[in-house]
Amino acid sequence: MRLNVLPLICAMALYPLAAHADDAVTLAYNLKAGMSSKYKTVAHVPIPGGGAGDVIATNVQTSIIKEIKPDGSVVVEVISDEASFDMGTGPQPLPNPAPITITYDKSGKLKELKGADESSTTFSPDVYQILQMTGHILFPDHPVKSGDNWEALVDDPVVKGKKVTVKDTYSGSEIRDGKTVWKIEQDVTAPVSADGTILNSKVTAYLDPSSGDMIYEKSDITNLPSVNYGMLNWKAKMVLLPPASTDDKKTDTPAKP
Repeated sequence: MRLNVLPLICAMALYPLAAHADDAVTLAYNLKAGMSSKYKTVAHVPIPGGGAGDVIATNVQTSIIKEIKPDGSVVVEVISDEASFDMGTGPQPLPNPAPITITYDKSGKLKELKGADESSTTFSPDVYQILQMTGHILFPDHPVKSGDNWEALVDDPVVKGKKVTVKDTYSGSEIRDGKTVWKIEQDVTAPVSADGTILNSKVTAYLDPSSGDMIYEKSDITNLPSVNYGMLNWKAKMVLLPPASTDDKKTDTPAKP
C-alpha cells in the first residue's frame, strides 16, 4: 500500500511555526533619549449638526524622547509640523499648536501632560489627555501569549472621581511591510460628562518589537467631547513616516559647478 506522506510532511513543517506562535512574549517599551519619530494622522469626523459628509483633519507630528527617568518613565515632546482640515472644498491650513510634553510610566500609562492649549476651540486639556490615553498602548507586567488580555484603571481627568478603563488584547505577531510587528487591540471607556455619557474607543495598533514604538494605528472613537461642537465621533489612521532621505533634506550649501 502506498502511503500519502504529504500531509505528514506539511504538519511537521508547520509545527515549529505553531509552537512559535504560542510562545509567551514580554511586551515592553525600549526607548532611548534622543529617539524621534514622525507620524501622520488622518481623522474623519462627521460634520457636527447632521451635515452631509465628514471633516477630514490631517496632522503631521514629530515625537522626541527627551528623557528616560530612573524609574523607567518616559518624557516625550510632541511637535506639530503640519495641520489642516478639509470640509469638501480642499485642505485648509491650520496654525500649528505649541509643543506639548507628555510623561508616561514604563508601562505606557499617562502620568502628566503639559502645554495643551487651554484656548482651543476643539478639545479641552482634560479631554486631550483622554485622547492621548486612547492611542497609547499600555503593556502588562507579565509575559503574554496570543489571545491574552489585561486591564488597567486610570484616573479620569474629565469627570473627577471616576476611572478610565483600558482593556488590551495581544493578537500575536504579524508581518507588515516585510517586518515582524506586534498587534494589539485596545478598548478604552471613560465617563466624559456629569450626565453619564461614556466615551468609547477601539484601537488596533501595530508596534515595533525592538522598541515598542507604534508603526501603524487605526482608531474608532465615539462621544469625544469638544469645546464648541458637542460630542464628536472620530475615525482615524496614524502611520509612521519614513525618515527623510538625504536627497529630501534642504541645504543652504550652493551646488558646486
